[in-house]
Amino acid sequence: MQLKRSMDLTPYDIPRIECPFLAAFETRARIHAGQFSDQELRQLLRLQPYDRADLCELAANLVYTGEAFLVHGPLDEDPLSPVVAWLTNPQLPQGGEWQPTSPLPFSLDDPLQDLNAAQLTPQDIKRGPFFPGSGSPSPHPSTDSDESQPHPMQQASSATESSASVMATTIAGIKSAEDIEVQEEKEPEVHVEVGIFTDGTLNNAFNSQQLREITERQCSKALENGAASIDECEQLIALRADTSYSNAPTNIAKLWNVYPEGIEDTHDRRIYRYPVYVPGVGTKNGEDDRLLDAVTGLGQTGVITQVNKVFEELKRLLSMDIKNQKIKRLTVDLFEFSRGAAAARHASHEISKGSEGLLGKMLKEQKISWPDDVQIRFLGIFDTVAGIINVQSGDFFAHNERNDPVKLHVDSRNVGRVLHITASDEKRKNFALNSIRNSDGTLPGNFKELALPGAHSDIGGGYAEESIEDVQLTPEYQSPQTIISGRNRQRSGIPSRS
Repeated sequence: MQLKRSMDLTPYDIPRIECPFLAAFETRARIHAGQFSDQELRQLLRLQPYDRADLCELAANLVYTGEAFLVHGPLDEDPLSPVVAWLTNPQLPQGGEWQPTSPLPFSLDDPLQDLNAAQLTPQDIKRGPFFPGSGSPSPHPSTDSDESQPHPMQQASSATESSASVMATTIAGIKSAEDIEVQEEKEPEVHVEVGIFTDGTLNNAFNSQQLREITERQCSKALENGAASIDECEQLIALRADTSYSNAPTNIAKLWNVYPEGIEDTHDRRIYRYPVYVPGVGTKNGEDDRLLDAVTGLGQTGVITQVNKVFEELKRLLSMDIKNQKIKRLTVDLFEFSRGAAAARHASHEISKGSEGLLGKMLKEQKISWPDDVQIRFLGIFDTVAGIINVQSGDFFAHNERNDPVKLHVDSRNVGRVLHITASDEKRKNFALNSIRNSDGTLPGNFKELALPGAHSDIGGGYAEESIEDVQLTPEYQSPQTIISGRNRQRSGIPSRS
């Protein structure tokens, strides 16, 4: 991936640009992982070596505001939310054209025109600018036989590279089998540690952040501009009330932000650490909430889909970093809240199935063999409430013990330690607890279930800090003066407020 300003973009870059909102989060994560050097960031930000600044935040803000762009390379995964998409139109020479998926930053207007003028199709973009047969920025590339012949310099370069390749192969063949064995023994073991964070129903850290930033931009001067601006600001917040946008980040999102990330090398091993976060049931980044999914716990944003997304993201990360290396040990920590806790328990069930489980099959698709040693080190869950409604199987109630197809059982033999923090003051008719206790009420030695004061979201977090709630603590009584005033109004013909 690359960070580019608009003036540095080529037509091939435009379809590979991630939308600014998601790109800002991705930029922060990749900078923290060391994938962009300080020199690259200073060049992007136009800073001198002696300028003191938070390069990560400046770069992320530059991407968020559309002054710079995160461009996926030809070998990278496709953008999750690209800024343009191909719209088929048989009347056009190339069978279609590129159109914005949402309002474009101003600086992309001209590059988009250049992209369509070059008549590049999705196939051209996929091949890239240097692949034989790729589309050219010129609408009508020449087909003269002279131009199809390799340039003399290219022939010389090709011959040189071929000779170098033969020489390298010859030298490599001189090494004895014993030397190769010694070299293989010195290769460090590959260990992977992953933290999985699945949020609760209608909890989405990305959407919470989006509303906070919009509110700060549009409401920062409300106090200066008067009461009308304050009212408009309050209306803006009210539009997102009781949605994933108005909820504050949960404890899951906070734990995700502090989980270790990066690569650690020791004398005999290389450890890859990944924190993987998936938003809660009923939510999608930057989109309206899916209320049916939020009610049933199933669907395109349901519990099972959460687990699929976690494993898909882990597969992507491993295929990008591990490639052909053999993973010696995979260590998994899971942190989840509410229905996300149900997703964690389902994920642990799939991981425990080994190479025949969902994760094992996904890794096999990338030719990544199942690790020799797989450990679920820690399962930390907040107030598990699966609350599944599965109409197709005849389950019409969220508060019963039926939760198919979600698997909630956690085998104590497959997990290092389990901590389940529950809400002692929750009304369980609405939020039926899925305990980790055995049917006889006992707990395995490595399990602990701790009840703390509070309701469901007091334990898992997510209550909005900015919301104001008016609560009447005592009954309302009319004072004698109020009664007399009301009578006087009635006598004088003035309507009473009561």
